[in-house]
Amino acid sequence: MNYSLYENFYSNPQAYWFWFAVVFVVGCCMGSFLNVCIWRMPLGESVITAPSHCPKCGHQIRWYENIPLVSFLCLRARCSGCKQPITWRYFIVELLTGILFAIAYAAITYKNMYFSFIIPAGAMIMLAVASSFIDVEHRIIPDALNFPAMITGIIFWGVECALGDWNWRLFIAVLVCGFAAWGFFYLFSWLGEKFFKTDALGQGDVKFLAAAAFLFGPAMFIEYFIGLLVASLSGFLFGAGYCLIKKQSLRNCTIPFGPFLAFGMVLAMFIPNLN
Repeated sequence: MNYSLYENFYSNPQAYWFWFAVVFVVGCCMGSFLNVCIWRMPLGESVITAPSHCPKCGHQIRWYENIPLVSFLCLRARCSGCKQPITWRYFIVELLTGILFAIAYAAITYKNMYFSFIIPAGAMIMLAVASSFIDVEHRIIPDALNFPAMITGIIFWGVECALGDWNWRLFIAVLVCGFAAWGFFYLFSWLGEKFFKTDALGQGDVKFLAAAAFLFGPAMFIEYFIGLLVASLSGFLFGAGYCLIKKQSLRNCTIPFGPFLAFGMVLAMFIPNLN
């Protein structure tokens, strides 16, 4: 489906808005899956084999109770089995993921990119949303999130080079960018721990940045570093403010960096072409 969305928007706006709605719905469905990941991955549970169930009473959720956004509102945020409240995180994750998918579609259209770029954009959004919620609660970004994102980036660029308008030099550049980012931030983390005796960057954060590099590729090289700059600056300002309120020193203050990395990288996808 490699066609110019920008041209299609003006020639057939009805089709554009139809696909805009489709992408939003797909995003909400992906958000529903992310809710499973957010709950189960930190516990080491499978996100595929076990059926959806209430974590409080074990009630197996029926298909009509698992419709994104709609079921949550119809159930009035309560389990149909035990009647216990369901956290609003489920609704927020589904809605947020749907909105970000729709914005990504609009950004791809504005930047006159191929529709296929919704794949790495969607993978980046899913990684960002899930890692943010998990990192805030558990202070980890699981490999089960980072590695699939890396693989998605490698496969996407490989297929694009094989079937699209690019040659294999671009695919090699994607691999170089991804592994170079992994190595650089791993070294940065190691040096920070060795000389400052503190985690300058967690290993989950290192792999997150590597996954983002694989997904962005050389085509969004500048945007990647802008995202990293935004993440670093927003994380520092938040951390400084948090330490000031808590009256702690910056050296002894730790905050989850995942949400700021997620914010920076997702924001970077939406800015105009800079290359």
